[in-house]
Amino acid sequence: MEYLTLCKQYLKAINAGSLPLVLSLFESPEAIVRSPVYGQMTAGTYYRILFSDTRDAIIRIRHVYEALSDAPSIALHFSYTCITSNGHTVEYDGVDVFELTKDQTRFTKLTIIYDPTHTGLKPKLIQHSERIGAANLDLPAYNLELKFN
Repeated sequence: MEYLTLCKQYLKAINAGSLPLVLSLFESPEAIVRSPVYGQMTAGTYYRILFSDTRDAIIRIRHVYEALSDAPSIALHFSYTCITSNGHTVEYDGVDVFELTKDQTRFTKLTIIYDPTHTGLKPKLIQHSERIGAANLDLPAYNLELKFN
């Protein structure tokens, strides 16, 4: 599967609010997700909490960036609009950095980048006991380029 197809499947699964579809795109539900609001946790935990905190959401992909290194990874620049479970509308732009399996058919790790101070969202690090400590993980740097076709 080509990585752009994987990105489109992710977009469709998120916009549908489908936990099974989203998790099927990860190598494992135990894959790591790092978020400015929720901290660091497994994909299974992150998306379960995200979907329970969100009534409705729309993600629009603005740009897709490809890695310069041999390690397969991509970044999605996106616009996100959601209605939270308490009725607030939240809108922001951000970047999802995905590490991929070698055959580029699944995500192995996700790092979400945006400034939560502009969203009105507050970090929920203490509320979720399933958060994983950063000291125990190998967190690589990303080197990405814009791909022009």
